[in-house]
Amino acid sequence: MKKSQNTADDYSRLRLSNARQLNDPTEGTVFLKQVGFDLHTLLQLDYEPTNIFLSSMSKSSNENGLSDSLPMWKQYADNATGICLTYDRNYLKSLIKKKSDTDDNDSKVEFYRVCYTKELESDDNKVILDQIEIIKKELKKIYLKDSQSRILSEFDIVRYLFKESKYEYEQEYRLIKECNDDEIQIEKYGEMQVPRLFTYLSENLKYSKITLGPKCDDIDYVAPFIKYVDHNIEVTKSQIPYR
Repeated sequence: MKKSQNTADDYSRLRLSNARQLNDPTEGTVFLKQVGFDLHTLLQLDYEPTNIFLSSMSKSSNENGLSDSLPMWKQYADNATGICLTYDRNYLKSLIKKKSDTDDNDSKVEFYRVCYTKELESDDNKVILDQIEIIKKELKKIYLKDSQSRILSEFDIVRYLFKESKYEYEQEYRLIKECNDDEIQIEKYGEMQVPRLFTYLSENLKYSKITLGPKCDDIDYVAPFIKYVDHNIEVTKSQIPYR
């Protein structure tokens, strides 16, 4: 673990946040409750740090309109003053390709679709439901708190792939990486006294499109600068009337 000393190279790579330091307080608990952990037990046991780091994105299409959605602008783009970034397809493919045994200690990135609790009510997800039932039955055989604490660590990745259905409109996907200690960096954030943990991926970051928010400031300056930095990026403005 090392203190952040950001360089120009860092800003050209994707940054992943520690799974324990995300905005949603229910992160990681939805799956655990599905397999039988009660809230009281989680409050007692679920305090261990994690080496799981992730970055979230939404699947955008002409049908769902998520690349220009007012709820998304308001919640994730500083009340619609920010921008929406569309990843280059080949860049994403390069992140999730299988790494060979000859690679260095830079661990593999996994790509997953988030499962929402409402989906678990559907017979279409019978495979997931069956596996959850198997886990629940096995957990009932375990009573010791130290054993349950170890089990929590075994669920470290899968637990961050389940969310409440109220977030279903986001159609979220996640890039997840389990980091070695020497890949983790720390940085003070705003008024917070406790530093945040993060890591950077090694591949150079690439976007195919940038959409400026409905209330984005200085558009006449921002758009030309983006095109100057990378003339291959498509730059558009939100079509939502909002002020």
